[in-house]
Amino acid sequence: MNRKYRKTLIAGNWKMNKTPTQTKAFMTELKGLLPKGRWCDIALCVPAVCIPAAVRAMRETRVAIGAENCNAHTSGAYTGEIAADMLVDAGCKYVILGHSERRAMGETDADVNAKLHTALDAGLIPHGKEIIVVAGSGRGADTAVIMHPAHANNILETKINEILCKPRNF
Repeated sequence: MNRKYRKTLIAGNWKMNKTPTQTKAFMTELKGLLPKGRWCDIALCVPAVCIPAAVRAMRETRVAIGAENCNAHTSGAYTGEIAADMLVDAGCKYVILGHSERRAMGETDADVNAKLHTALDAGLIPHGKEIIVVAGSGRGADTAVIMHPAHANNILETKINEILCKPRNF
């Protein structure tokens, strides 16, 4: 990979672990361990209940916060679910979609495709085993999104490039 044009993204999540209080403590400790160089971007995708604590704790760092899932609907009577625009408003930049653990719970290709549309429309950058994002220099020409064909259904390349090529200020 040519680092002159592309930055490595290191992303992680901690599944159904850590309370907001534990998240704050973890993030405080993590800040002291972050590399000084800017050779990579860092994203942490946390449980929805921990998003506000993570965003506050990582303010003024280059660590972006993401969510571990979102609903395909923008609003409605979906108790316990979270909409993509809610995540953006809470400070998320990323969302994990199509995770194998969610697939094991019955999530289908059609479900992931619907969530992907909603996430992109809200301005979130999707990540997941079946959705691999390689953002380029910001000009669009060297940006690639590799998806399972079922997830790419009806997604315009221009929409993907619009989201991926916007500056990542975190």
